[in-house]
Amino acid sequence: MTGPLTVTTVPAFQSKLRSDPSHNLILDFTAVPYVDSIGMGTLVDVNIRHRRDGKSVCLVGASERVRSLLKLSRVDRFFRFCNSLAEAQAALLAAPR
Repeated sequence: MTGPLTVTTVPAFQSKLRSDPSHNLILDFTAVPYVDSIGMGTLVDVNIRHRRDGKSVCLVGASERVRSLLKLSRVDRFFRFCNSLAEAQAALLAAPR
């Protein structure tokens, strides 16, 4: 993902997620400077759907600003944060199925 996750970019983001059949989902947020309330709701929805189906989601490289926004709205607890792709892959491999 590149650019902010906002009301204008959420439809394309959702479309990509729906077409991805992966058991575990790694979302690279290194180039995401901002997430608005619609973006946060979408992330929570994606995480809930994946967990319900026994799948895992990891956010990689989320900036301090994005993490702060998620923390401020108290949805940060729903996410696994990793600093790198390798860390995310290892964490998701170790996650119970």
